[in-house]
Amino acid sequence: MPRSILRQGTQEPQPPRSQFSVCARRSAAVRFPIERGYALSADDLIRRTVITELMCNFHVDRGRVEARFGIDFQSYFAGELAALSDTNGPVADGFLTIGGDGLDVTPRGRLFVRNICMAFDRYLPAHEGKPVFSRTI
Repeated sequence: MPRSILRQGTQEPQPPRSQFSVCARRSAAVRFPIERGYALSADDLIRRTVITELMCNFHVDRGRVEARFGIDFQSYFAGELAALSDTNGPVADGFLTIGGDGLDVTPRGRLFVRNICMAFDRYLPAHEGKPVFSRTI
């Protein structure tokens, strides 16, 4: 089932089974119609912000992320920035620029923004070799 990322965590909706009656019963019992959920860690919140900014605005303001979360962007994402700057990475292909103020997806890289964001997905390596996500190019 698809997950939705909320401010306090991720939650999975219940499987469809007369949704109205399930919602009505749980609302009457003062329970939300959620079957299970996951609490997000501080790292999850930081990564969600970076990925969302890249996906929605094609830019991440390094200073804003540092001020909001109290981190040093360069050291916190050292591995990710190194992978992005690699000779086979999106920076070398002209899809992304990494500057002093942050990261910018180039017009050429907008078609590959999901691939760029994968560098910041902490959980993606755990699914290596398993077709869990929709395909990119």
